[in-house]
Amino acid sequence: MRGRLIAGFVFATSLAVALQTQGVAQQRGQQPAGLTGKQWLESKEAQAHVAAAMAIAKPDLLQEAANLCSARGPQRPAVLRQEAGLPPVPRQTLEPTRIFDNLYYIGFDTVGAWALTTSQGIIVIDSLNTPEEGEKVLIPGMQKAGLDPKQIKFMPSGGFAAPDRQSLTALERAIDLARKQKAVALLSGHPGIYGDTLAWMETRRKNPNPPNPFIYGEERFARYLNIADECTKARLIATEQKQ
Repeated sequence: MRGRLIAGFVFATSLAVALQTQGVAQQRGQQPAGLTGKQWLESKEAQAHVAAAMAIAKPDLLQEAANLCSARGPQRPAVLRQEAGLPPVPRQTLEPTRIFDNLYYIGFDTVGAWALTTSQGIIVIDSLNTPEEGEKVLIPGMQKAGLDPKQIKFMPSGGFAAPDRQSLTALERAIDLARKQKAVALLSGHPGIYGDTLAWMETRRKNPNPPNPFIYGEERFARYLNIADECTKARLIATEQKQ
């Protein structure tokens, strides 16, 4: 199971790099790719990949495919609220959430860390935005979940760069890893970008029994991987053509 979960993290990180969502770019102080809808639709090569993704998505992953295959890519809920003219919602610290038997989400409703328990210790994936958040949110959150911060053995943190051919290659490798590990879940530290993960967490807090809304299942997630591959290729082609 640990291999499946790690593959889900690697895929989510690689997907964010390849699509370079506006929300991630803004949070990292970078500029988003900036495709316009017109540039996106006028790229015949890109739209061929979009059509392929939509064909794979039928009938149950159409919403997910539409989220990935767009001119701007997936967006943070805060960005969508701002564009809709709605007032910002103050960031909230979430209750630590046990997603799987050995995996916990700890952090905010906008960004969080994952704590994966193993026989060798606890792997913490990402550590929030600042050392202060790690000290005031991550450590107390782990303790509230019954985890001992002294058992942390590894704390990787993802980095993001502008989408390019190298990021596509990295994504394809991550997809290969996810396939080999038979991954069944997309695990992102940015709630709301790839699905209604805040609602899924609330479901897990209220009822930790199956079915688990985070689990796509092997066949369905394998199709999601193929959709992500097609959408990323489409976005990269359209981005290169606009330059």
